[in-house]
Amino acid sequence: MLFVLFHLPMINLFTFLAYGKDKRSAQRGEWRIPEIQLHTMELMGGTIGAIAGQKFFHHKNKKKAYMATFFATVFIQAGIIFFILHYLKIL
Repeated sequence: MLFVLFHLPMINLFTFLAYGKDKRSAQRGEWRIPEIQLHTMELMGGTIGAIAGQKFFHHKNKKKAYMATFFATVFIQAGIIFFILHYLKIL
């Protein structure tokens, strides 16, 4: 329960802020956040923050290779959640 109450809101906030930082850095020609770090934050539970960051900052949503990896991450998470819920006999 602590995971849901603390980790998920924090990782989503950090992911959202990372998208904003990366977008600003891209506009200024500065050092960028590596895509692997953004994907790692998504995989750690920051998918909602990533979606919000993509929409709010209009960032990374037109890069086909990036979005393919992003959607693969979403499907992996959905599979993990389904497996956990099935294992716990919730589904």
